[in-house]
Amino acid sequence: MSSYFDFTIERKHDNKWICVAESHYDDLDIINPWILKGAFWDAEFTKDINSLDETELSDESFYMFSRKLDEINSKDRLYYIGERTNRDVIGFLEHMNKTRYRNNDVCLWFNLVNICKHKEFLKNVLYPHNQQMSNWEIFRDKIDNITEDSDFIEIFQQCDNLILITFDNMIGIIFHENPYSMINTIKYSPFFKNVEIYNAQLLGYYEDDNITEKKQYDFYGKVSYKKDIENMISEINKTLQRIENSKKSEEIAKSYISDILSDYEYDESMKNNELYKRLYEYSKDSEEYDEEYEDELLAQKKELEFILRFIGDNGRLIWKIE
Repeated sequence: MSSYFDFTIERKHDNKWICVAESHYDDLDIINPWILKGAFWDAEFTKDINSLDETELSDESFYMFSRKLDEINSKDRLYYIGERTNRDVIGFLEHMNKTRYRNNDVCLWFNLVNICKHKEFLKNVLYPHNQQMSNWEIFRDKIDNITEDSDFIEIFQQCDNLILITFDNMIGIIFHENPYSMINTIKYSPFFKNVEIYNAQLLGYYEDDNITEKKQYDFYGKVSYKKDIENMISEINKTLQRIENSKKSEEIAKSYISDILSDYEYDESMKNNELYKRLYEYSKDSEEYDEEYEDELLAQKKELEFILRFIGDNGRLIWKIE
């Protein structure tokens, strides 16, 4: 599976971090993420993104490096983010996926009478909390055998992820999916086929008996500053110098001798020979590099130097390899 180097470059302006560049794989004319991936693969000069104050992250960085948490307790108190959207549910979710609410749970709203006709859908999206209904087969059988809307309402009231509003004949079903995941579920899940969604909202949560908002996300990524990039360039320069040294005649001789001695690696009688020992000591620190590796390092150095100029004195690179 191919891996990607995703990044944003932020600069501080008026005490606020502003995104000035981010990774793109369609247009590599400016910053090449494929080359940077090799440079940062085993990077030592870096910090974890969670060491930053998340309120200072730019929206672009929040979007790229936040990921959804699934640990939501059914006892947590929920609240709605904004008003219900119009009937363009996909458009709404696409918009919210580009905001700081991109990791929040989604609530989809359905007409009560209409949704009761889709038993297969209900059997696959509802989560019962009643202990007597903890067995999935029992729960599904109950739905299959329901004939009256009033019986549906009774069983709905025993589900953790369902909000029942009878005065306007609507129910909301909570999905512990972010907007992006919800879009794909709606588009491609067979259970959503022919099911009419009236509108959607995003949900926030407060912990039970606590006014503290419960996070629905964490961050995954690394942060490198000007000094970190300078250190990476310095390490590449050291390696390039070793490569240059390896091209000298003495280093070529060492490499040649080392290659010959490797044929006798498991010959104990030869290894005890005094001449073998002296030749081994002479050639043991020889290094061989191929031309392709040198070219890769030169490309990485060039890209890092460009990043260094882009970051400036007050910037930072936030990145991940995934």
